[in-house]
Amino acid sequence: VIGQDFNKVACVVGPYVQYNEKRKLCSQPGTYYLEVGMMYQIMTRARNKLHLVIYQNPEMFNRCIELISQGNNH
Repeated sequence: VIGQDFNKVACVVGPYVQYNEKRKLCSQPGTYYLEVGMMYQIMTRARNKLHLVIYQNPEMFNRCIELISQGNNH
């Protein structure tokens, strides 16, 4: 959507976002909002800086560190 992007965006990744058996991001069943869909929507609005706040989700934190480390090796 035009006009809904921002220079700096923060995205909270809580305990309801996880990987399924196929290593795809998904939301835990029974959550009111589709966490993963909202997360993508928030992240794609960032123009310059994206800040991730990972809350009570060590699996996601470790995966982010892994991806950041891979990016620094290229």
